[in-house]
Amino acid sequence: MELHHRQQLEKAETRALEAEKRSLETQEIQESRVINLELRLEELSGSVADYDRQRHEDQKSIAKLRERIAQLDTENCALTHVRGSDSMDAHDEQEDMNEEDVDTSTHSNRGITSLVERIIRLRSELRELNSQSENPIPDIDNYFNQDEKKDDMEDKGWKSKYFLLSDNFEDFKKNSSSTGSGNSLSLQAVLKSQESDRATIHSLNVEISDLTDKLGRLRTQVSSLEEGKATNEGKVRDLSSELHSAKISMSEALQSKEVELRKKTQTLESELEKQRERFLCSMQEKEDELKVMRDNLEMAIDNGFVSYMNRKSSGHINASQLDNLTEKLGLCVEDESRMMIHYSEETARKEKEVSGLRAQIRDLESAMREIQARFISKEEEYISEVERLSDEAAVLRRMSKSDLNVEYLKNVVVNYMLSSDIASKEHMLNAIAAVLVFSDKEVRRIKAFHSSWLWKKS
Repeated sequence: MELHHRQQLEKAETRALEAEKRSLETQEIQESRVINLELRLEELSGSVADYDRQRHEDQKSIAKLRERIAQLDTENCALTHVRGSDSMDAHDEQEDMNEEDVDTSTHSNRGITSLVERIIRLRSELRELNSQSENPIPDIDNYFNQDEKKDDMEDKGWKSKYFLLSDNFEDFKKNSSSTGSGNSLSLQAVLKSQESDRATIHSLNVEISDLTDKLGRLRTQVSSLEEGKATNEGKVRDLSSELHSAKISMSEALQSKEVELRKKTQTLESELEKQRERFLCSMQEKEDELKVMRDNLEMAIDNGFVSYMNRKSSGHINASQLDNLTEKLGLCVEDESRMMIHYSEETARKEKEVSGLRAQIRDLESAMREIQARFISKEEEYISEVERLSDEAAVLRRMSKSDLNVEYLKNVVVNYMLSSDIASKEHMLNAIAAVLVFSDKEVRRIKAFHSSWLWKKS
């Protein structure tokens, strides 16, 4: 019984250790999943930051292109204004020349002054446009530092300048139009890329929010599992302490009962031994007495018979003597019968005492068996309680794992139903089979049906 009790205690301790080990493994798995999700969230945050940085750079480039387009528009307007002012100046010069022919003395001073002012203004505008242009004209001041020629040569010089500026303006206009179209195309491409980046960022933000929610749910589940684990560990510790205390108390009670029974057994054995010795001594004494009496009886019989025979032979035997001899023989026989009766009575009494002692021993053994049975029943109750707590911990682990697997399974099934790629569908089918724990036979049947369905569809 003690060996069985020790085996049951060892089994209960082993089960408690296994339950604690399984809870630790579950906690490590949950922590690894949370760490993986946090790493994924960090990667997505980094990609979102890269997309934001690229978007800011694109916005800066768009702003620069817009500034460049505005600058080109300003230059185009300025050149158009310069061209109009040149034509107006030429027309004014022609009118001034005509007016000079009509009234030279009146308008000569005013025409020269206006011409000088216009030339100075045009010179400053040309310098500004030349400095702002991408292809500036080298040594433009040399055009203003040439020696004055004669009137007919001056007119030709201004016309050549005008034609040169017109050609430059046309070239600049063509370049600006080509640059504007190229910039517009690049701007459209940048806007398209920015729109795609915005869509990607939006999808990443949605995915980040989903992962954040999932991470929050996982953290909540991990906290609940940790609380359940702490509660279960507390229950296991309480049960272990109770089991240990019960084990100690039962062992102490068992030891005390064993000591008490040993003492009682030793006492009874010593008493039985003493009674046996006394009985043997009394029996030996009685046997010695009987032997002495038998010897005396035999001697008396022999003596009486000899005297009787002598008397008979002598013929002088008396009737009174014969009666005395008969009486002596009867007394001897009566004493022997009394001794036998006393011996049988003593034997019966000793047997009765021995049977009483045996009954007491049986009662003590039955009481000890009852105590052991109660101890075993209490131990079985503790073991069943530990098994129940282990089952509850396993159910909690399965529930937490099933919640995670259901969310993952939902996403995989949705992607499986929406996907049209055979390889990806096969990969997702393997994931579904792993989550739902399909057997090899079921996986083969599903793959066979899947391949036949694809063949019929094709």
